[in-house]
Amino acid sequence: QTPKAGGAAERTYQPRSQEDLDRLAGIVKNAVGYDQQRNDQIEVVNVPFDHEQVEVDQKALDTMYQRDLYWDIGKKVGLVLLVLLALFYLKRKSKKLFKGLARILPPPAPAPALSEQGVMSSIADQPTMRMEARKPRLVDQMQATAKDRPEEIAKVIKTMMTD
Repeated sequence: QTPKAGGAAERTYQPRSQEDLDRLAGIVKNAVGYDQQRNDQIEVVNVPFDHEQVEVDQKALDTMYQRDLYWDIGKKVGLVLLVLLALFYLKRKSKKLFKGLARILPPPAPAPALSEQGVMSSIADQPTMRMEARKPRLVDQMQATAKDRPEEIAKVIKTMMTD
């Protein structure tokens, strides 16, 4: 091989010496069971290999591997972009949903600012809170429904247990 200007090596044919050819012929004769009485003949000659097709095939493989690499990268980038697009879409839809819920539901009551002593007194007053003063909660509504229509509550519980 001789170096080219581009850094690649160019292959040049160098024939084997007669000594190498004789040694190879001896190896072949021993391997095949050469017998001169049968009039066997073996000939070993110098022949250069044709490397053109190997180089063409190597270039085709390199092109194919490069195309596959770019295709895999493109699929992964596309998937990431699709996920980001879906996240932005869901973010926008969730903002609209929460804005719609804010219009329907009443705003939470502001908590009164209490001093340390006020906190202690409000904690002490909690157990003595009257039932009429507090707003009816979902639990209270369910208890009232259970007293008024126990068969409907039984149906709901039965449905929940089968699911």
